[in-house]
Amino acid sequence: MSIHTNKQDSSEWYAIDGKELRGSINLNSKDTRGLSIVYALSHLSNQQQLLGYYDGTKESEKEVVKESITKMLNAAKISLDAMHNSAGLLSDIEQSDRFYLTQIKGNQKHLKEDLIHTSEHLVADNMLSEIDKSHGRIDQRDYEIYAINTEMLQPRWSESGICNMVKVTRSSCTLKTDKNRKEIRYYITNYNGDIAEIAGAIRNHWKIEVMNRIRDVNFGEDNFKSLNHGIQKSMAAIMLFICSGLMKINEDDNLNKLRDELVYSPYKINKFFAA
Repeated sequence: MSIHTNKQDSSEWYAIDGKELRGSINLNSKDTRGLSIVYALSHLSNQQQLLGYYDGTKESEKEVVKESITKMLNAAKISLDAMHNSAGLLSDIEQSDRFYLTQIKGNQKHLKEDLIHTSEHLVADNMLSEIDKSHGRIDQRDYEIYAINTEMLQPRWSESGICNMVKVTRSSCTLKTDKNRKEIRYYITNYNGDIAEIAGAIRNHWKIEVMNRIRDVNFGEDNFKSLNHGIQKSMAAIMLFICSGLMKINEDDNLNKLRDELVYSPYKINKFFAA
């Protein structure tokens, strides 16, 4: 990352999320939670940054995320899942001169109702449509941006800096069955950027979920069992280093192919450590 002195000069988005290390859950107790890692992933390069850990039996992911975000460089742009769209956290991000983008779900019922009402009674300031054909399905995503201000919302959002609401309508058609599906999602942000950039940030936030799956499916992270949190933290950090390096040299976007190449190509191995 590079330091930005102007809040509007930030050039890259980072997805932040937590991932539970399931091998740290004590199955002999009543605990259903264990140790979790919190990390950031670049939307563009897939590079990862360790932000912290928390014990799910007594600590909250929200606190780790809050502390981590306020330590990130000025003008950092951050995408978050719906769990983190609290007025307190978003206000902290705004007051610390950073940007956020987060989906609004049922955990913010009144805010979501206000956003739906806005989209039904105001004309969108900007619109964008994208069509994608993959996995036997055609998806059309229609993005509508509405300029809003915190005076339109409940007082608790007054310090959050919300300036745009994004309505995303996704229409899908499964080619084999000709079955159609439609869903609408709502997002809020304090970033007043280009609609194409914001749409890209919404699409790319899913990359951190993909990375969580890679850690589990490709590398079997959840199969590593230990109640020693020190060992779990070390293994999780090593996994983050490995995944970050692999993403940097994964030129064909095919981890299985890359894994084979690493076995037989010293050049690829050297490139991994140079990453």
